[in-house]
Amino acid sequence: QVDSGSVAVAALPPCHWCDGAVVDLAVVGAACSARGVPLVVDATQWLGAAAPLEPARIGACFVACSVHKWLLGPYGACLCYAEPSFWRGARPLDHHDRNREGAQHVECLPMGPRGYPTAFQPGARRLEGGGRPSYIVMPMLVAALRLVAQQLTTRRIAARLGEMTSLVAAQAAALGFEVPPRHAPGIVGLRTGAGMPPAAELVRRLAALKPRPVLVSERLGVIRVSPHLYNTPDDLRCLLDGLREVVRPASRL
Repeated sequence: QVDSGSVAVAALPPCHWCDGAVVDLAVVGAACSARGVPLVVDATQWLGAAAPLEPARIGACFVACSVHKWLLGPYGACLCYAEPSFWRGARPLDHHDRNREGAQHVECLPMGPRGYPTAFQPGARRLEGGGRPSYIVMPMLVAALRLVAQQLTTRRIAARLGEMTSLVAAQAAALGFEVPPRHAPGIVGLRTGAGMPPAAELVRRLAALKPRPVLVSERLGVIRVSPHLYNTPDDLRCLLDGLREVVRPASRL
């Protein structure tokens, strides 16, 4: 569709949020770049649980990510990268004292005889809104980013999550589920095979298992399995045993 000339912006994630199927953003980005179409990437389901994204390599003009998922941050914050060509010549929409030169160094920008200084801060800071960052959210976000990027590291997180989801994918496929050929390390979706009940019904049955229910989500007809480091090998065994139980034709949970 990019070839048709009718695409103004391509907005895609690195992986599908329902089943984790990987999108080859390098191929998409190259096609977009060749036709002058900006590529916008929503990395919420990727960053913090997979390999780092390099905007220049995939040709992304914008990368945005809510921090409340894999980055382990609080609600109320989002990270955004913008390719410099989009902001170097941009004019601020919001005129206030916090994006003026000098405001980055003081608590309250002093007002002179002619009012506040009129020069904007350099770089993308001049485009920021007038509200102050939350004194509660920002320290929490900094702590979360340090935990993910420096202490746990995304390489180690992705490796462990990939081990778990690959095991689930292989054994689920043996039970007759359809799984994506390539999926994100932290997400794998199980599509029900022939003769199976709908995914929503299987999720309900898993949650009703005794003595240990299994909690997973149904998303657009897919069982979404999304573990994290707190999940143990015993948790995975319970999930796989539960799947074997609920897909049995005679299952009456």
